[in-house]
Amino acid sequence: MREVTSTPLDLSLSDDGGAPSLSRQLARLAAIHRVNRAATASLNLEEMLKTVVTVVAEAAGTDTCAVYLYNPEEDVLTLRATVGLNQDAVDETWMRVGVGITGQAARTRQLIATSDASAHPDYLYDPLLGEEPYHSHVSVPLLLGPERRLIGVLNCHKRERQELRPDEEEFLRTVAGELAIAIENAQLYGLAGRRLRRKVRELTTLQQISATLASTIDLAETLGIVAEQACDLAHAERVEIYRSRGGSMTLLASDGDSSEAFNTEQVQRTLTTAMGSTRGDLPVEQVAQGLLCVPLRSARGTLGGICLRFGPEIAPHEDQLALLRAFSNMAAVAIERAELYQEAKRALEVKSALLQEMHHRVRNNLQTVAALLSMQARRSDGADWETPLLEAVNRIGSIAAVHDLLSREDIGHTTVAAVAQKVVEEASATLVPRSLALTYDVPERGVTVSSRQATVLALLINELVANAIGHGLEGRQRGHLSVIADHDPRGQIILQVRDDGQGPPDGFDIEARAGLGLKIARTLVRADLHGAITAERNDTGGTTVTITFAADSDRATAG
Repeated sequence: MREVTSTPLDLSLSDDGGAPSLSRQLARLAAIHRVNRAATASLNLEEMLKTVVTVVAEAAGTDTCAVYLYNPEEDVLTLRATVGLNQDAVDETWMRVGVGITGQAARTRQLIATSDASAHPDYLYDPLLGEEPYHSHVSVPLLLGPERRLIGVLNCHKRERQELRPDEEEFLRTVAGELAIAIENAQLYGLAGRRLRRKVRELTTLQQISATLASTIDLAETLGIVAEQACDLAHAERVEIYRSRGGSMTLLASDGDSSEAFNTEQVQRTLTTAMGSTRGDLPVEQVAQGLLCVPLRSARGTLGGICLRFGPEIAPHEDQLALLRAFSNMAAVAIERAELYQEAKRALEVKSALLQEMHHRVRNNLQTVAALLSMQARRSDGADWETPLLEAVNRIGSIAAVHDLLSREDIGHTTVAAVAQKVVEEASATLVPRSLALTYDVPERGVTVSSRQATVLALLINELVANAIGHGLEGRQRGHLSVIADHDPRGQIILQVRDDGQGPPDGFDIEARAGLGLKIARTLVRADLHGAITAERNDTGGTTVTITFAADSDRATAG
């Protein structure tokens, strides 16, 4: 993960004691955005926490930052990440809720701040932490939802004795809210990921199943096939399949004569005997009274059994018994595989919902930032910082548009045309002057890219569209833009942004004469997409910018 650096956030009030200045409001928004970006950059909990404590300490201007996570089963808080304190204390230092300043903040669900921690009545000294050089201490509970469910506690320290100002308290509460959501998401993602990886590993061991049973991995269909095949193989009147859980037997499926069900007590007694027998052995008493029970065994243990009932004076011969033993082993593997598939499918659905929820939350946060900046721009009264502010709003809106797409699309990918459509619509709403009637077309060619490349393309297309509107179509009453993505014969993606404006000047060199927008585009293409970019005059006299790059091979496919 790349290193995130920033300057400390100045949250102090204006010189006259009034409302915070514009620059400080923007600094606060930027700091919150940096923390949010760090918290959502990775769903790996350990990596995310290590990054967040560094970013929060830098943004808040504190000497330390630490995150304690709450374990509701044991009612304890454990140090999981820190910067400024002893790293040896991570995962080693813990306290019960209500013990120490940190524990009191967790118990009361209230922020606790003191300028002299050692003099606080709830102060708890821990020599492993290395807190001795620091005096000011603030503990902010990490709470989630209207029920204020405890996730953990965020701690910050300073060497100087300082009282916490209201604006600093507001900033830390906002950060704590964002961090609580990010931690919850990372914990759920980790749980889903572990379950999914474990079940997939188990599923890969089941590839040698028989062709008949391998025709489906649906549990109900598998059980139906097992019951039907067992009845045919043994020439039995009726077959019932039982699953053993906690000493009790549950009927899963049946086949054959349904006029008379099996005697429950007899099944329990016979199946218990069968399951207790050694592998490959079928005791004689299992065939008593016309009932035969064959255990369903897999490498992980005995799942249950297949119970068969035969007609009067009919008993299976040795070949049938051997066939039933082999079949029961195959059936056990098939049933276990189907059960594992259902669990893995549920885990995948959890992961899918989690990722879509993450994109949804990121989109909302970015839209909030963009809206705040737009409100400020409307108060500019034509100041020279209005245009850069609107450009920043448009860039943020482009990224938010991608997260909006990803919150509704399949996991991890979307199409270039969908991204371009969102970006052009956003640019048209914010950058096109009233004097320009702009039309555009973005044909859908089914060119699919990963979520990483989608974010880069959003910024890239935004810069090219903004450049076309601001330069190529400057002074025009009408103009047209086209954004087209397709594949070349080698399978690489070709993206073209065309306008019918005045075109580049003679001898234009994108390497030597590019403005800020094209410089940003050039950097995105080379550093993030590892591709190439060219700009030339087209047949309408306008400009065509062409970008060529390879799709992320493990995620992107052509439609």
